[in-house]
Amino acid sequence: MRVCKTTPALFTGLVLAVLFLILAGCKRSGKEELLETGTAGTAGTAALIPLAGREKATARLLDPAEGGWEMEVFAAQAEAQLARLASLISGESSAWSDLGELVAEDVLTEFVDPDAGETVFESDDIRVARGAESATTSQANSRSGLASCEDALKRLQANLRAEQNNPLVKVSLKLIATNPHEDGTVQTTVLYNGKTRSASGFAQERATLNCNWLWADASSPPLIRHFKASDFESVQSKSPRVWFSDCTQAAFGKNPSFGSEMGFGMHHWLQRVGRVNGMLYFQRHGIAVGDANSDGLDDVYVCQPAGLPNKLFLHQPDGTAQDASAEFGVDWLDNTASALFVDLDNDGDQDLVLATFEGTQVLENNTGRGFRPVARLASADYDLHALSAADYDGDGDLDLYVTVDFSLSPKRPFLYHDANDGGRNQLFRNDGAWRFVDATEEAGLGLNNARHSLAAAWEDYDNDGDQDLYIANDYGKNCLYRNDGGRFSEIAERAGTVDYGSGMSVSWADYDRDGWMDLYVGNMFSSAGSRITSQEKFLAKSGQPVRSLYRRFVRGNSCFRNERDGTFAEMSEKSGAMVAGWAWSSVFTDLDNDGWEDLFVANGYITTPDTGDL
Repeated sequence: MRVCKTTPALFTGLVLAVLFLILAGCKRSGKEELLETGTAGTAGTAALIPLAGREKATARLLDPAEGGWEMEVFAAQAEAQLARLASLISGESSAWSDLGELVAEDVLTEFVDPDAGETVFESDDIRVARGAESATTSQANSRSGLASCEDALKRLQANLRAEQNNPLVKVSLKLIATNPHEDGTVQTTVLYNGKTRSASGFAQERATLNCNWLWADASSPPLIRHFKASDFESVQSKSPRVWFSDCTQAAFGKNPSFGSEMGFGMHHWLQRVGRVNGMLYFQRHGIAVGDANSDGLDDVYVCQPAGLPNKLFLHQPDGTAQDASAEFGVDWLDNTASALFVDLDNDGDQDLVLATFEGTQVLENNTGRGFRPVARLASADYDLHALSAADYDGDGDLDLYVTVDFSLSPKRPFLYHDANDGGRNQLFRNDGAWRFVDATEEAGLGLNNARHSLAAAWEDYDNDGDQDLYIANDYGKNCLYRNDGGRFSEIAERAGTVDYGSGMSVSWADYDRDGWMDLYVGNMFSSAGSRITSQEKFLAKSGQPVRSLYRRFVRGNSCFRNERDGTFAEMSEKSGAMVAGWAWSSVFTDLDNDGWEDLFVANGYITTPDTGDL
């Protein structure tokens, strides 16, 4: 569950509240604060979940002009202008005669020529090109006037349509920074993304637009007087073949439970499942993949909110999936955040571990015919989140690590940018015969162990033969525990991997193929958060160090290159993998089988009336 705090009735306070909402959703203080049963809607309708903070906010508090946030007044008007501009580029609107309402008459346009980009990657399927920085300022690409601006924008549109012969283009323009100048103009940074898809393939573009605006005051909309594009990148498919096809319905559709239960989202069930079942607004639920019935095919276990049964789908030889949840004894109704298939007793089949409100449940695989509960690992907290396993002590069997987000009884005040009041993560040592011992303190994992942990991943990053542990924490510092023969030391500061942010996922891989494992951490990117935290008015009394931390919170994901000396170099911006939405999950994997590790990032959150920041 997440934090949402309102402060006194001034816009300064609201900005903090809105930023907290942007960064982290909404917090409940304990397990007892469950969702009230809402009014049942029509089955199948996509009722949207209201945000508590927004429901309570008054019109006065939502008006940036009330608190003197002039740049947010400007931002609201500029975003409206950018939305109209995006409609022109996408083809949704053809009213190019209205361009004069969006840009100044003598507008200067400096765009990269989409056709002049240098090819940086090419395969049988796609071509990736990037515009040289020098090209953005060349005389050939720097022209003034409405006609030249229209021509440049139409070239962006045409480049997306050209090879795909598709009139449907999606374009987004996100305003992420504002900087007022003394001459009355406003300098902004805008992220441009364009994409299209058709039967013949796909195309997408992205660039950073530095825009200078004319803006007198709130009585009239701003006009762009200078465009300058940089960091231009274009991806074009070379064939109609796609890497992935959505086969969800084909694989799962024959199961009645798929339509009656999984065919609906949280917006549906939150109106129908009552307080007594414990279904919550802001819970997260994962999946696990493993061979549950020992037939050599990977099966899928789906964790569900409280009140809905977890699902085990067995992989059939024809590629479909069969619901065997009840048959295998794993249709638990307890709120389950995550699951893990892992052979805990070294008998060759995969057992099942569940992180539930009632503790960590361990289920033995009965030689592929079902599961039986054999242990319940108790926790002082209920908000269990992620599960991982490794043989940390080198005794030949796998041990379990469980992360916890919020504590039932926090011992410290909540501090958004450096919270240390979360639940206690636990390391359970496997002593055989289904006996697990809490070895957290004994192993040295008690330091910095109340950090609202959302993800954990094991890896031998220092190539010394034992498994080290990285923890992604919400609301502040992450942790890196170096394993020295079964005893851990927390060295994130020393190693350069603290990564202040809303840590939500972790993945290790040797992305540069130097023989040493590198690190990718999923956080949050927020365009509104980026814009607000860069303004002088934001947390003006808190000092630059704290303000810098908040800016880092909203900048996106982090990539760390292993320097082979026990430290890491941050490569987030250079990697090109920093801006990837609200990255709840991220994984390195070689998607195109070329020997290089690619990244797949799952992002988003619960659907609400305002989806623009996801």
